[in-house]
Amino acid sequence: MNTDDDGFQSVSHRFTFNNTFATIEHPTLHRMSYTIFKFEDPINRGAQLYHTRQILLFCSTSSRIIDNKFNVFTMPPDYLTFAHAFNSTARLTHKRFTIYDPQTGVPIVPSDPICITDFLLDQDLIRSLRRTYPESGFEFQGNDPQ
Repeated sequence: MNTDDDGFQSVSHRFTFNNTFATIEHPTLHRMSYTIFKFEDPINRGAQLYHTRQILLFCSTSSRIIDNKFNVFTMPPDYLTFAHAFNSTARLTHKRFTIYDPQTGVPIVPSDPICITDFLLDQDLIRSLRRTYPESGFEFQGNDPQ
């Protein structure tokens, strides 16, 4: 290694920063900030960004499908696409989103359903997300799936 004029050794001129936050172990889903998740599409080599509130809504939808309290006409946009992509690439965790057959409406319930706490969000953020839905009738419990 070479020593610079200031007496320090140059290790690398390329700097990389780890801008990821702790979250569920998943090869294509990364938490990029306190509230933003990045889901990489290995087939199309693209990526989608999801806000934590969308992840909360997806977890709630998964729980509502299990409880048979869902309506296919009021599903969140992109839920099935996200759930299928998440489930098919989740090699590092047994957690899965519940899906349903769009033709029959029959739920496909995983053996270990996902919930919002699996995403390792801190309790302050979960409480703030819980306050987001007071007028909608949506009831969210941070510790357990619906």
